[in-house]
Amino acid sequence: MLSAIRLSDLPSYQAGKQAGLQEGIEQGLEQGLERGLEQGLDSSRRLLLVLLHKKFGILPQHTQQRIQQATTEELMQWTEKFVHANTLEEIFNLK
Repeated sequence: MLSAIRLSDLPSYQAGKQAGLQEGIEQGLEQGLERGLEQGLDSSRRLLLVLLHKKFGILPQHTQQRIQQATTEELMQWTEKFVHANTLEEIFNLK
């Protein structure tokens, strides 16, 4: 008598299932990391904007836009310059 073959019992099914699960986990981790990095970047931008506003008052629109479009490296450089700067020009090399 022939017994029924269950798809889940086939080695190729199990291998495909495992590969799909692994790919899903990797994609989830990658997306989570990207979201986390973007949130950290947004927080850094907001912090720099607050610090600059407290020290120099209302910021020009072009300065705000520049910060909103900045890379992590640029934000780090500007934040370091902020500590000793007396003007926005010193921070953003506007001279």
